[in-house]
Amino acid sequence: MVKSRDKSTVSEYDYLIKFLLVGDSGTGKTALVQRFENDAFCEEQAPTIGVDFALKTITLAGSEDRVKIYLWDTAGQERYRSIITSYYRGAMGIFVVYDVTRPETADHVAYWVTQARTYANQDTAVMVLGNKADLKPGTDQSVASVDTICERAGLVADLAVDGCYDVSAKTGEGVERAMMDMADLLMMRLDHSGHELGHTNTVCLTEAVMGKQKRKRCC
Repeated sequence: MVKSRDKSTVSEYDYLIKFLLVGDSGTGKTALVQRFENDAFCEEQAPTIGVDFALKTITLAGSEDRVKIYLWDTAGQERYRSIITSYYRGAMGIFVVYDVTRPETADHVAYWVTQARTYANQDTAVMVLGNKADLKPGTDQSVASVDTICERAGLVADLAVDGCYDVSAKTGEGVERAMMDMADLLMMRLDHSGHELGHTNTVCLTEAVMGKQKRKRCC
């Protein structure tokens, strides 16, 4: 996390943090980013190629601090996984996403949590999101609860998961709560540590880099 020291940017944000979304392909990571960024949902999503990102500035409850969040959306296909590992190191918060209607994606949560433990900084927070919760009551396939999946993944990865949520990019259920809880957790850790959490490894984007990438929008 980086705190803004430039007086010229104080009107823009007080803190800059990076969230990373990982998980199998087709679990709805891009839709979750779009829901949080724009409060919008697209029924049809093209697969993410490599890595994409969005920006959102929030104000935390009970605080006047403005937090600018980079949300990094990663491809779930296996051929991109070697590229994605480098993005773990700059993340302050990682969301592992699975699809509650596809048991195989839930089985892979432990893999993604292990990746976070292996490649991310020691103080990085990890939360698990069970997406498409709006379809859960009608699905014919049985998937364990998000809490059970988190517990199993934590045991496999030897890493305590910081939060588990049922969410729906389609309806918006739980999405903002999960994102805000992550931001609150990071700010709390910052207060307790007395130093800038992970700031030496924060990824800073130049205008040139940002200009080369465009978010996928709803049509």
